[in-house]
Amino acid sequence: MVTEENSHLGAQEPKGAYRRVLFVVALLLLTAFIGPARAGLFSDSWHYKITVTIDTPEGPKSGSTVREVILGGKGFSPSPEMGRHREVRGEAVAIDLGSKGYLFSTVGGDNGYRRFFELFPGPIREGKKILPTAKYPEFVRFSNLENPQTVQRVCNPERCEKLRRALKSAIIPSFIEAFGEGFLVKEISIEVTNDPVTWGIEKLLPWLPQRLLHDGTYLGAAPETCCGDPSGTLEQASSFSKGGY
Repeated sequence: MVTEENSHLGAQEPKGAYRRVLFVVALLLLTAFIGPARAGLFSDSWHYKITVTIDTPEGPKSGSTVREVILGGKGFSPSPEMGRHREVRGEAVAIDLGSKGYLFSTVGGDNGYRRFFELFPGPIREGKKILPTAKYPEFVRFSNLENPQTVQRVCNPERCEKLRRALKSAIIPSFIEAFGEGFLVKEISIEVTNDPVTWGIEKLLPWLPQRLLHDGTYLGAAPETCCGDPSGTLEQASSFSKGGY
């Protein structure tokens, strides 16, 4: 016999079960969203082509590479960029100066993505822009491409004094001092593109993959050396390649 009280309880049971199911579903959805977000899976990325043009007595010479800028943690920040993980994948630009050897424009640490976001603040990031002189990356050369310890910093004339003070070094030559009259940075452009990221700089720098395993040590020192940099450049393997190995 079903009493009025039992009938009332029976009506409540389906409601309670339905609420529990809704709670579990909501919890699963929240977990599915937060997990990937915390892992940085909800991210934005852009590819950009950086082209460095050097004036020489024989005319302009250029080198370029395509890099990727990644902005992670989408949706958990009060602004589109603040508090989000940022990184650059790609390589240094190599410019063939003929008999003067190769000049390299480094990836540049965090400046690699800062330059991009300063030139393309968004929300729509497209087109091509010229990098201001004050935002130029670092330039280096090697007297022997097969020996990373022969690395040498080279500076654009207007930045030489500041760079020498920052590195406490008077042995950083300007472009003219390093290569001769007529050598100067003409222009650096950054263009948003759909082209794939460029890899392969190890063809010029065969020691790079091995030195990336020891990243954190300076190129001017032996791989097993923990401290100091005889070259005075403070450059590391990641100045030439990020995210490729």
